[in-house]
Amino acid sequence: MLIGINGFSQTIFGVKANPTFGVLRSSSLKQDVAQEKSMGHYDYFNYHTNLRFGFGFGGYVEHFFTPAISGLFEPTINFISSHSNLNSSLDSLDTHSTGTIYKVYSQANIHLTYFNLPFLGKYIFDHRDKFYAVAGPSINFFFTPHLFSKESTVVSSYTNGILNNSVVTPLNNNAKLNSFSKLNINFIVGVGKTFHLNGRGRDMNVELRYNLPLTATSAYTTSANFAANTYNNSIYSSSGKTDVDATLPHKLDNFRYSSFTISFGFTLYEMDK
Repeated sequence: MLIGINGFSQTIFGVKANPTFGVLRSSSLKQDVAQEKSMGHYDYFNYHTNLRFGFGFGGYVEHFFTPAISGLFEPTINFISSHSNLNSSLDSLDTHSTGTIYKVYSQANIHLTYFNLPFLGKYIFDHRDKFYAVAGPSINFFFTPHLFSKESTVVSSYTNGILNNSVVTPLNNNAKLNSFSKLNINFIVGVGKTFHLNGRGRDMNVELRYNLPLTATSAYTTSANFAANTYNNSIYSSSGKTDVDATLPHKLDNFRYSSFTISFGFTLYEMDK
């Protein structure tokens, strides 16, 4: 192995593009919502998130220590929007189905921009077809995320099970999540394949990666106006977070960003020892 390392050295420079599907979610929020429902505070209460498409681009440097083992440094800038829903329902209907049903539909779209700095190891396990695996830590440096809140309340009045009227009140707000960790650490695992294009050094690497979050962050704004003009999405405000942390067992400090990435790398230049 030492003979191979001493006798072989190659450095590759290239550019890359990263179509990404990612999400920012909180398991603590999900548990708190379930507890609120079990305590009878709501007839229906649900929190769920959806993967959203994003995109990144940058470059990479790959240094081969042996024909099968290399190290990768891949600085990229990435843009993605995370989406979540927090919906609730509470009714005051009596035994004759007379009363009011109060529903709140809340959407939160969080726009994330970050620099991603992975330090990866790569192992080519099939030299014939150029299949390989990559793994290693990754550091995300986040800009302050922007939250777009879209909510509506629906108040429906019933008499003996018959709907009298229904009033829908929309409310839209936005704010910067100025309490959000600037630095997150992930661990990347992935598999890929190298395709040889025309000409020396004209290769394309295609990979499927999963970015596992190792650190968590709070995600709220200190804007008093946002807190005063939101319903369920007030949990993204400092006062809303304080209320949740004071009354429920799971603290809202564990938002984690995870993603699946399809990575395309194009070789520009090869430098041999």
